[in-house]
Amino acid sequence: MDPARLDLVIVATVTPDHAFPANACLVQDALGAEHAAAFDLSAGCSGFIYGLSLAAGLLRAAATSGHW
Repeated sequence: MDPARLDLVIVATVTPDHAFPANACLVQDALGAEHAAAFDLSAGCSGFIYGLSLAAGLLRAAATSGHW
């Protein structure tokens, strides 16, 4: 996938490598996704489910708003 097509990078972790910058920003940079928003979701065992639910809600919102 072309990194320019990425809109969002979510990293769900309870053990980040650094407090700052967010790990999602490091992933965003490594991917070359210059225009994507990026943030860490700090959650323990349920972090993956929270991240997946958040991403699904954001995709749903974009699709229904016509900003897809």
